[in-house]
Amino acid sequence: MEQSPVTKVQRQSNFDILKIIAFIFVVILHYNNKSMGGALAYSEGATFIFFSAFESLAIVAVPIFVLITGYFSRYSKTFNLKKIFGLYVMQFSYLAICYLLDVAIFKTEFSVTGFFSVFIPNNYFINFYAVLMLVAPLLNCIFKLNKKTIIGLMVALVTLFVLLPTAIDVIFELTGKTLPLGLSFVTMYGTFYGYSVVYFIVLYLIGACIREYDIHIRKLITLPAYVVLTALITLESLKLSAATHYDNVLVLASALSLFLLFKEIKIKEIKPIGFIAKCSLGVFLLHTTRLISYDYFGLFHIQENIEKGFGSAALNMLAVVFSTVAICVVADILLRLAVTPIKKRLYKTKILNYNIIEVE
Repeated sequence: MEQSPVTKVQRQSNFDILKIIAFIFVVILHYNNKSMGGALAYSEGATFIFFSAFESLAIVAVPIFVLITGYFSRYSKTFNLKKIFGLYVMQFSYLAICYLLDVAIFKTEFSVTGFFSVFIPNNYFINFYAVLMLVAPLLNCIFKLNKKTIIGLMVALVTLFVLLPTAIDVIFELTGKTLPLGLSFVTMYGTFYGYSVVYFIVLYLIGACIREYDIHIRKLITLPAYVVLTALITLESLKLSAATHYDNVLVLASALSLFLLFKEIKIKEIKPIGFIAKCSLGVFLLHTTRLISYDYFGLFHIQENIEKGFGSAALNMLAVVFSTVAICVVADILLRLAVTPIKKRLYKTKILNYNIIEVE
């Protein structure tokens, strides 16, 4: 997203490294997820605690991506279709290619309905991110208010959409009672664990505030804070599933600690790292396809290796996660190189460059 030429932040590799860590974290989360790798469902005892710790370590991934978006989009003033066109072109083309490769490599049955279903825009992150880009210029207008008002607004937003949901989730999970309809300030059915565009907007504004007021916290504070918060989330997750909800206050605090830690690590631009960091969305899309999350994961016999014991489980996780990341990075680079000429031509069309939203 565009930045004001006066206030543009010079590219630094510290944030690129953070993006790379974040997309590795996303793969870890899906390795643990029962609908993909299933590691948490297959483990018990010390192995379960091990995977729970990695779940707690990695649960900050998506909040980190949105915080980065808010930080670097603070001075965005316009919205045009080009900003989301590339997202959906990438989503549809990547999913279609993976579907065909799955049929060719793993002999999955081809169906016309299955193939055309990949063109349905049903990826929550892409959809929420598109909304963020749409409303970013309007959200940035908030910073025309005085600082006291902005602080009050942020306190209210965090209270309504982080502190209150955390308290409600914990209380009702501990008591074993069903959450009553209409109690949440997000939807009638609750907050959906932070999977909501409302929470993404809150994260965006927090990232933008860090940029606007150039907030600094020393590494001697943020690093221990991230370690301690990860431990607390792990302990809570052994009893409560709400511990790893995106809108849990501990998860937000952990994400902020990691973000602020990397903000203070000054590393000049290293182009290869920046090039890999640009693969973050591609990794996210590619590894969630059936080709990777089901058929490729299946080659590693995750359940059998986890049941063999802690050592086998740990090695299996490392093999699956890092081989998946490597494959997806290489695939994303090749696919981006292939579609770049087409995308450049399409980006020159007037309709895609017309500013639908433009603020002063």
